[in-house]
Amino acid sequence: MSNLLNDAAGCASLLTLAEDVLKQTQDIVTYLRANNIPEPTFAVDSDPTPESAEYSALQSSLTASLEDLQRLVEGPRKFLRSVCLLGLELTTFQIALDFDFFTIVAPGQEISVSELAKKAGLDADRTRRTVNMLMTHRFFQESRPGWISHSSSSVVLFQDPEIRAAVHYW
Repeated sequence: MSNLLNDAAGCASLLTLAEDVLKQTQDIVTYLRANNIPEPTFAVDSDPTPESAEYSALQSSLTASLEDLQRLVEGPRKFLRSVCLLGLELTTFQIALDFDFFTIVAPGQEISVSELAKKAGLDADRTRRTVNMLMTHRFFQESRPGWISHSSSSVVLFQDPEIRAAVHYW
């Protein structure tokens, strides 16, 4: 929880939280620029975020404020629904990992969903639904209907077998 929601009344406004998010985002951009680090993007060739203690503190604070803002905007019912669906989202990753989606798709190239299904040995419908769910979390991207390629998030699972194994362990 961000410090804004930990005030005496526990009642930060949406606008106050949004302003806090803006300020913290500006602090991160200032840090990145001061350290000559490019801003992260969803592009497949985006540089990884820094692993310094200072960046980690900035990131943690911003993430807490973003989560607070999201929870206030969504309300408790939508939040609880999303928590209940987490198992389905984890299952999506398990399917993609079990059938090697992240290694079948070559970085910098697109593949049709039907070709991915064929190479993975999975039916086209389940492949499409799995890829669609992954794309909602910015894992893979669809440049044209029926064709996917890696995003900056999914390419990590192609490049790093240790991270892939850790995610698969869930």
